[in-house]
Order: sequence, then C-alpha cells, then structure tokens
Amino acid sequence: MPRIVTFAELVAQPWKNGGGATRTVYSFPEGAGLDDFDWRISIADVVSDGPFSRFAGVDRTLAILDGPGMTLSVDGERTGVDRDTRTIRFAGEAEVVAALRDGPTRDFNVMTRRSRFTHRIEMLAHGRIEIDTMETLALIFIGDGARIAWPGGSTELARFDTILATVDDGAVSIEGYVFAVRLIPVSDQNAFRS
Repeated sequence: MPRIVTFAELVAQPWKNGGGATRTVYSFPEGAGLDDFDWRISIADVVSDGPFSRFAGVDRTLAILDGPGMTLSVDGERTGVDRDTRTIRFAGEAEVVAALRDGPTRDFNVMTRRSRFTHRIEMLAHGRIEIDTMETLALIFIGDGARIAWPGGSTELARFDTILATVDDGAVSIEGYVFAVRLIPVSDQNAFRS
C-alpha cells in the first residue's frame, strides 16, 4: 500500500540558513540530510521576509498552500507567487529573497538533485492517476475532505497529508484537490516525456 505521511506527525526543523523552520515530509534516500538528498519534499511556514537557503545542484519548485503569498526575488528578478499562480520553479543555487504579502504564508517545496532526479508538479482533483515505472508519486492534499483509493484499500485524509506511491502500489484514485508531484530518475526515459 502507499505510504501515508500525516501533517500532524511532521516535526518543525530549522532552515539550512537558520532563518526559519520547515517540516520535512520525506527525503530520499530515507534519512538523508540537507546536503545529501536525491529528492526532498517539505512544508514551510514563512512568517517574515528574508533569504532562502541555497542548495547547489538542486532544482526547486515552490507552491503556495495557505496565506496571501509572497514576492520572490530570484537572482534579482521579481516574481509573485500566491494561491492563484500557485507555483514557481528556480535553481537551488540562485540568490532568492522572499517578501511576504500582507501576512504569513505556508508553502510546499519540492527539491531534486538535478544530476539524479527531475520532478513535475501539477494540481489535480477527482480522478485516477497512473504511476510510471521507476517514478515515485507524491500527492499532497490541499483541500478538506479528501479520499484516496488504491488496489486493495482506501483511506480518508486531512488537509496537507501526503501519500507516497510507486508503480508497485498500482494506480490511485483521488477525491479532493491535490498537488501531484512526479519524482523521476534522470536515467529514466520517462523524464523526457512532455
């Protein structure tokens, strides 16, 4: 069965640069730290303006879960991100500074070490999701009253709970809004699909 990670079980940890805190949903390989993960997904509460930690050789996507969002300066280029625009992608080694828009914001972060993995993220609701060979599928539920089913089982989930599934778990069906993240080894031909 897919692995279920509840938001309630996540523990807040300091950011790499000491400027805030985040909750690690999962790092691969299991137990990897901030300097040696292949991929990592996390949830952060941003309560003040300031710089992001740098992660050389890593590609990042940030998605807004709650709050009014923020304006990010990425190597001097300003980009707004909120619940309407939802996501922004940038290099982990970029100089990134966040300016909050009228209050705290909660975001979802996906990081992949570009020499080993790539990732794609999209928002989905109500449907069946196929899982390709070699990839890991992470589903973070962003609405209330979500449900997931897979061959042989089903469960209800709370907001910000996450499911991790592989092709061995079979296709999954969802009821409720999710960010769907596909984590794909760079050696896998699926990484080059459009």
